[in-house]
Amino acid sequence: MNEVSSGGTDMTGTTTNPPGYLSYGDGTPMIASTALCCTICCLLLPIRSILHKMNPSVEEEENTAYKKVALSFPSDYDKENPLTMQEGQKRLMDLQIEEAQASGNADLVAQLTEQRTMVVSQVASPFAAMQQYTMMSQARAVTY
Repeated sequence: MNEVSSGGTDMTGTTTNPPGYLSYGDGTPMIASTALCCTICCLLLPIRSILHKMNPSVEEEENTAYKKVALSFPSDYDKENPLTMQEGQKRLMDLQIEEAQASGNADLVAQLTEQRTMVVSQVASPFAAMQQYTMMSQARAVTY
């Protein structure tokens, strides 16, 4: 009744499924029942928990503090948004200063503090920020 056939001809000489096409004896393809079984297993099993138990370093990476990885990002929203560009630069400069102080590099701390004062002293009007962003966008378009 549930015999698996791999194609060919039956006793009457009519062609059944092509070779390599697995089906039950009545011509019903096995792929539908196999897919249904796999779907049910995926829904019922706690796959994420199993993967975390197999590789615990994945869970540790998910819980990393933003301050620890903020300086490794090539860009972020605060720096790219023309209206919050100055605040984003100040925040990242503060993180760099904290990191330099933790490493004990006094020359780098002095240099970063000087750069931060230059960033703070820039005019912080939305019009000036939009104008600067437009000029940077045009310069990027010309270089491409």
